[in-house]
Amino acid sequence: MGTKNKKQFLIKTFVIIGFWIILAFISILPILSEHKLLEKYSWFQIVFRFNLRWFIWIVLTPLILWLSDTFSLERKKWKRSAFIHLFLSIFFTFVYSIIYNYFFHLLESAPSSGTVIIRSFSPTQIFFYWGLIGISHSIKYYSMLRDREMQSLRLEKELSDAKLHFLKSQLHPHFLFNTMHTIANLIRDKSYHTAIETISGFSELLRLSLANLNTQFVSLKEEFDYLDLYLNIEKIRFKDRLSTVVEIPSEVLSCKVPFLLLQPFVENSIKHGLIKQEDSLLIHISASRNNQNLVVIIEDDGSGFPDDWSFEKNSGIGLQNIHRRLSTIYGSNFTMELQNRNNSGVTVTIVIPFSRKVE
Repeated sequence: MGTKNKKQFLIKTFVIIGFWIILAFISILPILSEHKLLEKYSWFQIVFRFNLRWFIWIVLTPLILWLSDTFSLERKKWKRSAFIHLFLSIFFTFVYSIIYNYFFHLLESAPSSGTVIIRSFSPTQIFFYWGLIGISHSIKYYSMLRDREMQSLRLEKELSDAKLHFLKSQLHPHFLFNTMHTIANLIRDKSYHTAIETISGFSELLRLSLANLNTQFVSLKEEFDYLDLYLNIEKIRFKDRLSTVVEIPSEVLSCKVPFLLLQPFVENSIKHGLIKQEDSLLIHISASRNNQNLVVIIEDDGSGFPDDWSFEKNSGIGLQNIHRRLSTIYGSNFTMELQNRNNSGVTVTIVIPFSRKVE
């Protein structure tokens, strides 16, 4: 049982035990005015005698709640769990009857008997058992609903952070200066068609960013179309120093991926791979399906990471943001690795569950 489940279990237990205590207090209030009972029994005997059934349920509650979590009435196995709880409800009612009979006759100083046990076997206790199961599952599913709402809010925040970071990097004065400088050079060289394409591509890049502000997932094809717009601008800026190879089989193009998954990795390759004026960079992007997973690999032949580089200490906001988003979406069911290649450059490997995007 994980820490979160333990906390939920303790909350359920204390809430229901508190409910039993309230019932016990309410049950004893009318008895306080019975003078004959006060003369016959001590306060301890009165409290214990008239609240015996609630005390028994207080003792049984943690075990029943544990059984409720162990044999949960989930969709796939509810029939089996329901049958087990039906048997357990009868069993616990029988146990309740034995305990009640024993302590009741102990207080009355009278011997217990099997006949009295059978008479104390009440269907009401079966309803109490199922009531505990119902309350336990209600708290569990309410908690799951709250977790999903919180996860949805976290996803929206992470996506907004990613988009804001991307827009900030693209609208950075340095980026704008470089883009405008590239366009000015194209016009000066009378490459009007290329200049118009650059302006059009940059406008389309920003348009898609704003149009997908509330989009959590896109198809892999849409993600690569978006990435292609970014690369086209960078290729014009760096001319023949930047080249790309893309290998994406058609059968994975419909796979659902988080929006803005790939652009930060490509941006990072360009930023660190074209440091010197004479540098050139080749970026190779591929995707494939491996059983139930989508595998995306981004490789470059740049200088690679320094020997003391680590993701935790040296990665930028964009890469950390991607890792947080993947963790929020897929939990532990994903892989994101960045490592130096044998010769030169960096390899990024992303593995996420394969799921087709429904249009």
